[in-house]
Amino acid sequence: MSEEIKTQLEALECAVTGVNDVINLLEDIKHLHSKVNTKTEETLNKLSSVDEKIAEINAIRDKLLTNMNSFTDEINALKEENADFEKRIAQLENLVSTIETSQIHTVTAYEKNAGAEQENTTKTVISSESSALYQFFASRNCEVIDKRQNDGPLWILGEKEKLQPIIEEAKKEFGNLSFKYGDKGSRATKHKPGWYISDKR
Repeated sequence: MSEEIKTQLEALECAVTGVNDVINLLEDIKHLHSKVNTKTEETLNKLSSVDEKIAEINAIRDKLLTNMNSFTDEINALKEENADFEKRIAQLENLVSTIETSQIHTVTAYEKNAGAEQENTTKTVISSESSALYQFFASRNCEVIDKRQNDGPLWILGEKEKLQPIIEEAKKEFGNLSFKYGDKGSRATKHKPGWYISDKR
């Protein structure tokens, strides 16, 4: 074989090798392109799934906003009802105050009339200083309020159990006494509790 033919064969082999390399490279590019297409498709599918999730989240957000608006309306309605309620309470308090004032005026007028009538009577008036019962309790350091001159009772103020022994002593001292206990007192005692009796002694 001549050198020229040999050289041509070698060149041809190199060319074939080069062509094979190009083919392999193209195959690799084709394979890579296929992978890219697959990944792209997967990415698009995922993006589509993400879009669906975003749509679901937007729907939930819209529902929450609607509920929030509804709650706001309910809160405002409750505030208005509360304002009306407070207004009615204020009206009732004013009415109660008016009634109490009217009662005070009525009682005051009654007491004045009762006092005037009492001045016109000729009945004997008992003074606290001359009352044996008053002196009995006063000597034992009891707080005593004597309203018998106004047809009221004699009050001995204090706790029921604490005064019980002194009350029993008074019963033995004077005999036939009928004491009662008022846990809310009266206007005369400013509603302090105590024992009371109407005996004139």
